[in-house]
Amino acid sequence: MSLPAAIYHQRNPQDSDYYRCVEDYCETFVQIYDDHFSRQYGFWRPYLEKVIYRYLDCGDMHNGFARVKCKNWGHEYLLALSCKRHHFCPSYHQKRVVEFSEWVCTDVLKKIPHRYPGFNVFCGNRISPRDETAMENLARYIIRASFSQERMVRYYGYYSNVSRGKRKEAGADDVIPCILEPQGNSKTFRRSWARLIEKIYEVDPLVCPRCRGTMRIISFIEDRQVIRAILEHLGL
Repeated sequence: MSLPAAIYHQRNPQDSDYYRCVEDYCETFVQIYDDHFSRQYGFWRPYLEKVIYRYLDCGDMHNGFARVKCKNWGHEYLLALSCKRHHFCPSYHQKRVVEFSEWVCTDVLKKIPHRYPGFNVFCGNRISPRDETAMENLARYIIRASFSQERMVRYYGYYSNVSRGKRKEAGADDVIPCILEPQGNSKTFRRSWARLIEKIYEVDPLVCPRCRGTMRIISFIEDRQVIRAILEHLGL
């Protein structure tokens, strides 16, 4: 007998310690930055303040949401929109990490065994081109949020942007022998929001909590008056 599908519960960033820390101290941090941090880290960029306040609005229904509805029973829920600020927002950055790893495995890496000799991120056995999970995990590690900008590694050597660009100009990007031929168009492997959520949290956000049927996003609500009317109607 199969187990029932897990139900997706959308996050509430306002309940996290990280959110409360940013909310409590961001204004003080901005005020003292020039005196305490500018000499070491450079001048304060106004864009950073926008990133902070966008994050503080992340997951807030008053700033917009999507309507997700079950096609069988009509059950629906509201999904708050993300701030789309990678690195600073843990939730959005995790989805970006998954997207990045899939893009690296689909569009960058050749279908050959891999190991990064002399490179301290990974020094284990070489990775088989058939082991897609290991390849994606390694790619995720490259841009995980806990890295500082100075230590963050993107591509180097054969896979650097310069090397890849030169090979493409010369029409020689596919010269090396491949153990496995790539299958399908790269766009086929692009993941939707729901697919990314399922891959991160191992739960499908488009499974109806009542009938276990399939739900779908039917609209995005971003007009302030419409948002207010819906939330007032729902008592939110």
